[in-house]
Order: sequence, then structure tokens, then C-alpha cells
Amino acid sequence: FSGSSVTTGLSFINSGPSYPYGITLRDFKIQCQNSAVRGISIAYASAPKIENVWVNGATQYGVNLENCNQPVLKDNLVANCGDSTHAQVRMYNCTVTTFSSNYISSGNANCLAGLNLELAQTATIQANAIESTGVQILIGNEYTAGNRSNDITIDGNDLENPTGAYIKIGPGYAASYSAYNVTIRGNTMTLSGSTTGAIGIDLNRVL
Repeated sequence: FSGSSVTTGLSFINSGPSYPYGITLRDFKIQCQNSAVRGISIAYASAPKIENVWVNGATQYGVNLENCNQPVLKDNLVANCGDSTHAQVRMYNCTVTTFSSNYISSGNANCLAGLNLELAQTATIQANAIESTGVQILIGNEYTAGNRSNDITIDGNDLENPTGAYIKIGPGYAASYSAYNVTIRGNTMTLSGSTTGAIGIDLNRVL
């Protein structure tokens, strides 16, 4: 997909409130060129799966999911996507999310994040490799009334070379709390090259 007029390479957008079931994307590559904006967008879907897909070069989100139930992203490569206000992968208001064994990498230190979750209700982030991006895992960055996430497990991930923090939760929320029931365990956090001063885990109003 080439050119900024290509808003999204592959788009499955339902207006809601119905939820089409069982969209599966598997075993292909999306190459975004010449400022193509997004790789994949899915909204209002039940049990969508993205598996073994390579998305490269989107100027905004490589993958963007909104208002989805039980999404699964597994064994994908997302590279060289995002900018200072867009993560490489964003999941907004998704429930029972599985994000596992993915590789996310960017040479853009100003990229917002590798993975950005907003309004996440039960999410497992496990055994991923995320490197060379702004914040590796960012939850609750967008200020929205009631933008709380709950029952989040971040387990066994390899996180390398952030600009600010490896894991950051709740920077965009200014009320009583941004997230609760958060489990962070077994993650490896590594610096290399000239990267210095990174924060390991930055929690803001987390119960």
C-alpha cells in the first residue's frame, strides 16, 4: 500500500453494536510505503485473530483494534510503524485480550509505544519481544473520563531500549485510579547502545 491517501491497508470496520464473529487474518505481509497511514484496522468484532502477519512502515498504527471482544494477536511482526502520538499496536476498549509471542520493533525513538492499551478489560500480554520504541507497553495514556483498565497480566516479555519507560500505566488519567488488578512478573528489561535513564515500571494511580 503506497501513499498517504491509503488510510488503512486492510479495514474491517463495523459501526456496532453488532459484533461480526471470527475474522481471521493469517500468514501474509503488509508493506506500507510513501506515508501510507495504517496497516490493519478492526472495529466491533468478536473473536478476531491476527496471526503470523508482518506489518511494516505505517506512519501511524501498524495494527489498530477498537471495541473488540476476545481479540487474539499472536506470532506477528510489527516494525517501523507509529509516531509521537501513535503506537505501533493500539487496542482500545477491547475485552479479554490475548497478545502473545509478537515481535515489535522500531528504529524511531520518538514512537509513542510498542503496544498501547486503552480501556482494557482483562488482558494477557505474554512472551512478546518489544524493542527500540518509545514506551514498550503503555496502558491508559489517553485522557478519557472513566478510562480505567482492569485485570491486566504482563508476563514473561523481553523489553529492550525504551525512550522513557519499559512499562507505563495511567499517565493520561487524572481521577482516582487508572487501573486495578495489575500483575507484572517475569519480564526482562534490557538497555543497549547509548540508551540511558530509562524507567523500569512507571505506575500512575494504580490499585
